[in-house]
Amino acid sequence: MFFNKWIQHYYLDQGDQSCYKGKKIISHYRLGNSLYHHQNKNIFRKLLFRIYAIYYHRFIYQTLCCDIPFATHIGKRFTIHHGHGIVIHQDCIIGEDVTIHHLVTIGNKMGKDGKLSAPPTIGNYVEIGAGAIILGDIHIGTNARIGAGAVVTKEVPKGATVVGNPAHIITEHLL
Repeated sequence: MFFNKWIQHYYLDQGDQSCYKGKKIISHYRLGNSLYHHQNKNIFRKLLFRIYAIYYHRFIYQTLCCDIPFATHIGKRFTIHHGHGIVIHQDCIIGEDVTIHHLVTIGNKMGKDGKLSAPPTIGNYVEIGAGAIILGDIHIGTNARIGAGAVVTKEVPKGATVVGNPAHIITEHLL
């Protein structure tokens, strides 16, 4: 595939091998997102683009072991380190300059009444550690850090660092 060769040439020639798989995932996400949201007046062509985007998503899911739907809103300079096993809900909103490590899950949760909550909203400049799980209709504040293996089900304020299961705040910075 030409696109895969271009990604490999561009990133590996710059010596950035630690993030190569993450850059590949993000590049495929951006391409699929543009195809999925392609504005075309021809209804047949628009349908064809959507079908291709959905097929492309399944192909990426199986080859790169990452589930990031094209409908997900992701800001600029999104970074994935060692991208493997990442699952992000399609209605999740992720801000700019967010870094995610491997095995991260971001999604909704089922309430006591049996209804699903909305997915989380993640602010700008957030770092999410390996194996972190973020669930429910919560907001992760700007400049927050989520430690490896943390299970976050409550709001995280601006500049806070949370760790543990369940997650608790260990530091809170004034911004």
